[in-house]
Amino acid sequence: MQPERSGSPPGSSWLFLILVVGVGLAVFDLGGRHEEEAERLQVMISKALDREVGHVPVLPIAHVPRSRRSPVIVELTGNVPTAELRDVIVHVVEREIARLQPYYRIDDRLGVDEAVTPAA
Repeated sequence: MQPERSGSPPGSSWLFLILVVGVGLAVFDLGGRHEEEAERLQVMISKALDREVGHVPVLPIAHVPRSRRSPVIVELTGNVPTAELRDVIVHVVEREIARLQPYYRIDDRLGVDEAVTPAA
């Protein structure tokens, strides 16, 4: 007579392990997609700035949240020679990001420094 086995049927622990690994990989893959989306937005914004105002020492850094309900945050850093150029840059970035994302926020950290000269 065989002793009774208690617990789950054979192989169910392997199935559980495979399920956990699959979910982990899916979550990891979503993180990579958010990073790719952030890089794509940064490139699009940089190209729009080059096209509209020429080469400026401004770095747009996009942060794409995991939740679609949260806004995409674009951080602008750098120094520009005039407040007027700063306003133009913020307007260009706002127009470009609004075209690409429905929910966004611009974190304007641009400084105005008259000693900065636009690159040719």
